[in-house]
Amino acid sequence: LTPSLYYGNYCEIQTSALKVKQALSKSFASVAIAALVLTCSFVIIMDVLKYVFKIDPVKAERLKQLRAKKAAKLKPKAPNVAIRFQYVA
Repeated sequence: LTPSLYYGNYCEIQTSALKVKQALSKSFASVAIAALVLTCSFVIIMDVLKYVFKIDPVKAERLKQLRAKKAAKLKPKAPNVAIRFQYVA
């Protein structure tokens, strides 16, 4: 911190710019903590639903991906064609 952010005999008084910076940093920290808590709670809730209550919310999506993967394996590939280049002199 620069000495210009405090004033008074013993630098006990903060400038308004420093107060604004502190308020902004606290609000950003609050938002970041809230995002972390929401993400963790979402993961925990999904695990509880799946392993405790035997409810799988993404089962349909997983089955759809599995079917698409199997269909891609069964789909016949085009045969490899040998191409002979004709060079012009």
